[in-house]
Amino acid sequence: MEHAKLVKQTVNCFMIEKEETMKNLDEICSVPGVDMVQFGPSDYCMSRGWDTKDHIDEVREVEEEMIRIALKHGVLPRCELDTPEKAEYYKKLGVKHFCVFDEIRDHQAIWNGPCKQVADIARR
Repeated sequence: MEHAKLVKQTVNCFMIEKEETMKNLDEICSVPGVDMVQFGPSDYCMSRGWDTKDHIDEVREVEEEMIRIALKHGVLPRCELDTPEKAEYYKKLGVKHFCVFDEIRDHQAIWNGPCKQVADIARR
C-alpha cells in the first residue's frame, strides 16, 4: 500500500514540445491524471524546423494557447523562466508553477565560461 500512496502523490507533468502535441492538447488535457503541462519552446521550434530566435512571437502565441487550454481543463501550466521578472507576465496569464532556468543554459554558461578558460590555458 505504501507504493500506491506514493503513486497517488506523484505529479504527472507532460512536456509539450511538438506541433502535433499542440494540435491534440485539448484531448491530452482531458485525460484523467494529467496534472500539469510545460511548454518546451526550443524543442517545439525544432519540431517545426524553426530557429527559435526567428519565431519569438509565434512561440509566445503557442505557449499562451497551451496555458489557456490547460487552465480550461483544470490542468496546471508550468512555464520556463530565464529571469525572475518574467514571472509577473506568466502570473497574469494564470500560471503559478515555474521552472527557473534550465540545465542547457547552465551548461552553456559553464562551457563558454570557466571550461573555455581552462581549455585556453591548456592550449598555451
